[in-house]
Amino acid sequence: MKTALFVLAVRAKSDLPKSTEISAFWRGSYYSWLAYNKSIKRIPCYGGYKNYVRKKIIYDYLRGVVSITCIGSAACKNNRGGEETRKPLHDSAKWFTEEELSAKGLAGLPAPSGLSGKINSSDDWYKDGYSFSQICPDEATFKTNAETYFLYLKTHYDGMFGKTRDEKFSMDTKENWYIIEQKNDLSDYSGDNPSKLYKFYYVRNNALDNGYFVKGSVWIFEIRYEFDKDSDGYKFKLFVESADSSHNGIYKNYYKMG
Repeated sequence: MKTALFVLAVRAKSDLPKSTEISAFWRGSYYSWLAYNKSIKRIPCYGGYKNYVRKKIIYDYLRGVVSITCIGSAACKNNRGGEETRKPLHDSAKWFTEEELSAKGLAGLPAPSGLSGKINSSDDWYKDGYSFSQICPDEATFKTNAETYFLYLKTHYDGMFGKTRDEKFSMDTKENWYIIEQKNDLSDYSGDNPSKLYKFYYVRNNALDNGYFVKGSVWIFEIRYEFDKDSDGYKFKLFVESADSSHNGIYKNYYKMG
């Protein structure tokens, strides 16, 4: 163990960039290890106390190695020109940016109209999705927005969106196969579970695998008119998420156009 940790310290000391704070940590660790070798021998052997101290020092050292290595990996990538870029932080009090909408194949999607009060939005919804909610004064306003989004999908995804119907399923493999059918009336997309809603499936990629769209192609666009206890009123809610699997991730879904 001593030899392994010594090699780790020396290797890290020489390999990491000298300009980073991390390299300073490793240089300090190297000298701390030399001091440890000398000091551990001077600890009185009262029962298992010496072994306890030895293990604790090694544990603390290794914990530092893991933490700093993770930080160092990110730091080194940034030093090499930022190979990994973090996506911009979403503002949960606003509608989605054009960049965020484009990432889900919804470029130019307008914010809902006629709503009021605080906006709650997230780019961290189920299955790599988005969520949005705001106070909605009445069902008529909800339907007006539904008509706007229905028109958007007909304009941008004509022939590549619709509602689903079951084709087949397998309980053994936990897989479902669906057929997406485009309907011409908004009412065909309506539902009432868990509240009044309109639900659409849109296809971002028409590539096929065994006759069904490849993974990541089909997405769900759903809006609801739902009572909110905290606000003591109804809210307009919007959800966008991948249709590849069920919410619990147990069932896999496959789709083709009807």
